[in-house]
Amino acid sequence: MTAASVLAATSSGDSSMMHDIGEVILFGSVAGVGISIAFSLMLRGFLTAGIASRDGRRGAAIANGALGSVFAVVCVAAVIGGLLSMLHR
Repeated sequence: MTAASVLAATSSGDSSMMHDIGEVILFGSVAGVGISIAFSLMLRGFLTAGIASRDGRRGAAIANGALGSVFAVVCVAAVIGGLLSMLHR
């Protein structure tokens, strides 16, 4: 059977299952991209802060350290939120 004929033959119960699978794919993709971007910005903030600190640019070091810290909190919150979501269901 082709995928189209399988989808055409689904009942209303299967429609709900397909909706759930679609949600998992959508939210998984968004979370994966979001956490990747947050982790990248965290690394960029901390590494740039280190370089700025070595060069004697205190203002840039503080600003980039704050950027890294904010996105570190975002990463930790996303991981904790994901774990709590998995354990709650």
